[in-house]
Amino acid sequence: MPILVGETTFGLIRDDIAAREVDIIRVVGKAKPVAVYEIIGEKSGLVREEVEKLSLYEEARDAYKRQGVEESGVPFREDRGRRPGRLYRERCENLDLSPPPADWDGIFHLKSK
Repeated sequence: MPILVGETTFGLIRDDIAAREVDIIRVVGKAKPVAVYEIIGEKSGLVREEVEKLSLYEEARDAYKRQGVEESGVPFREDRGRRPGRLYRERCENLDLSPPPADWDGIFHLKSK
């Protein structure tokens, strides 16, 4: 089970703890979107393979935010069905079928609490 934290908590631990941005969400009733992070582990304890996977994920996530759906879809497919890779693979496939509007910001809007 992944451990998820918000922006404030991640800001407090970011020097020592590796995490990846899972999503940026807009919560019902709030105007400002917030980033949600998955804790990976202590930075000092990560092996090279974990660092490389984290770097690839971050590159794919950045491409997704820029609407580089094709560019980001490949690394997400290689995430072997794990979340959040599976989530982004599905989003990329949906965006391939129905491209987003020009003002798309990649923020996921929660429709209920």
